[in-house]
Amino acid sequence: MEQYVITISRQFGSMGRSIARELSEILGIEFLDRDIVEATAKRMGLPVSVISDEEESMKSTFFRRQYPLGMGMSSLKDEIFLTQKNIIRDFAAKGSCIIVGRCADYVLKDLNPIRIFAYADMPSKIKRCMERRPEGESLNEAQPFHI
Repeated sequence: MEQYVITISRQFGSMGRSIARELSEILGIEFLDRDIVEATAKRMGLPVSVISDEEESMKSTFFRRQYPLGMGMSSLKDEIFLTQKNIIRDFAAKGSCIIVGRCADYVLKDLNPIRIFAYADMPSKIKRCMERRPEGESLNEAQPFHI
């Protein structure tokens, strides 16, 4: 069978990871999600928390509005992106797979991936996030993350 790549972009709380996991089981292929962060940290010799924190600051609407041209500290963010890009391309080169998030649809555009976008209505996303939230965390604490 011909090799193929499926990319899944998603809204937070829309079950993109669960869809990827189930699809990978049905198709018998691997999927990559948070593993990208761990592999990035390993390749760059940095703690996973540093990579996660940098990723979060890149996604923040507030950050983009506050600093539309960045803060002059893009070198680490750029290095993270390039490292993740290489990890995604290496993974896709190994065989058919599913890759969740991290601009994989853009990074792999030359491979013409099958692109999926997972979304859900706000009440469903909030319900899912509340079901999976850490014990003691209230809805008010979750709301600023723009579910």
